[in-house]
Amino acid sequence: MSILRTYDQDGFYLHYSFDYTPDPTDFWTHFHARYELLYVKKGKGRFICDGRVYRLFDGAVFLIKRGEVHRMEIDPTYPYERMVFNFDHTLIDSVDRTGLLFEPFGKDHIVYTETTVTEVLDKLAGISPDVVGEGFRVRAASILLSALSEIAAVYQREDKSLYDIGDMTGEHMSVRLAVKYIHDHLFLEMTLDDIAKAAFMSKSHISRLFRETTGKTIWGYITVKRLIAAKRMLSRGEPPAEVAAACGFRHYSTFWRSYQKVFGTSPTEERKNLSAGEPFPC
Repeated sequence: MSILRTYDQDGFYLHYSFDYTPDPTDFWTHFHARYELLYVKKGKGRFICDGRVYRLFDGAVFLIKRGEVHRMEIDPTYPYERMVFNFDHTLIDSVDRTGLLFEPFGKDHIVYTETTVTEVLDKLAGISPDVVGEGFRVRAASILLSALSEIAAVYQREDKSLYDIGDMTGEHMSVRLAVKYIHDHLFLEMTLDDIAKAAFMSKSHISRLFRETTGKTIWGYITVKRLIAAKRMLSRGEPPAEVAAACGFRHYSTFWRSYQKVFGTSPTEERKNLSAGEPFPC
């Protein structure tokens, strides 16, 4: 992989790279603690995000919320060129007091193909290599804000022809129904029977299809989603034992081990110097 530009400081991460022959094993299921804008300048394959399946194509732009579990199924026979922006809410808040730029992150349709968006993002490639440090950060952040503004304009028009809703087969819809049920009952007792019923499938069928689609088992996915919620509660200063119980963990020891495995730290500790773009494998 050829890294064209990179930046990682103060809650803002940017990575621009190109690979003539992408290796599918380099792409694995993960999530981020921050928002992400992924611009696939060139690429083919599939993008799976919380059970939603989208096709990859040149010029696709994906908006990924904090804590959304996602992965790429890349076509190794086609070049892959991408720009990744990971950022804190605070980067946007100072110029977007109403939260307008974050509204599109709440939509199921997270693929935008308007050239007004990609033309803005393409400006990143035109920044001189001589521009570094704070100068580069200012220009890159300006490009991100402009792109989010264009995306918000598309969202406000609600022109569904501008969205690519991906591979909406019956099986993929069943996975989405299973994911929705899990999200709606995340902290409650649920059984595989409950999830299979919500997905209109047998237990064995939805279990197999869920893992094939998301890269996670159903129970592994539930655990990760509960841990993501727990991390947010802990960041607000809530006691770990109370957080574990509130997030559906029967035993604190199970919660502690799972948290340590995913985040690399115990629930009672806070990681310092965390990269804004750091992916958490799951």
